[in-house]
Amino acid sequence: MNPYYSNDANDPSNPWLSIWIRPKETIRDLVRTPSKMPIVLAILFGIIMILDYMSNRSWGDSSPLFFIFFITFIFGPMIGIIGWFVASTICFGLGRLFGGTATFHETRLAVAWAAIPYVVKGLIWFPQLLIYGRDMFTSTTPVMDNSFILTLFYFLLALLEFVFVFWHLVVLSKALGEVHQFSSWKGFASVVTVPVSFFLVLFIIAGILYA
Repeated sequence: MNPYYSNDANDPSNPWLSIWIRPKETIRDLVRTPSKMPIVLAILFGIIMILDYMSNRSWGDSSPLFFIFFITFIFGPMIGIIGWFVASTICFGLGRLFGGTATFHETRLAVAWAAIPYVVKGLIWFPQLLIYGRDMFTSTTPVMDNSFILTLFYFLLALLEFVFVFWHLVVLSKALGEVHQFSSWKGFASVVTVPVSFFLVLFIIAGILYA
């Protein structure tokens, strides 16, 4: 069966649906299926992560929007690929330390496919940019400040983002547990060190840009 055309959420051959409710079965199927999608997921992850980082750091206070998007789409894919390998290396090493059996290739695929919830979270950027524009990157938010409805909608979108991020961590923990053949809790222990690597990479890139 083609892995991208099934409409059954319980079918692990349709990862965009099944990863949400059957992550272990889905990853078990995907690590045996050749695909270029993991690279695409890593690139999209990097782009979304850079947007989130610039928004949280209020880059719009000192940089025009075109520069923010230029940096995002130039450095985002590179950050995504580098972060993918760094995160996979950490998860592989810690997984082996915890008695896991996965190869680096299997770990790398698990990390990439588990990014689906985070990548889907990126879709929230479209209504945010359409409605709030520059407010998404500045410390002042005149659009939101002038409308209670828009402020409430923003917080609802932020809550939805939190749910996607949380589920990404759940899926990643279960995915690592599956490929390493240990519990999801050990998978989670492997995951908690990954954000450190991402922030380190972002810190280095930000230092180069500001310099």
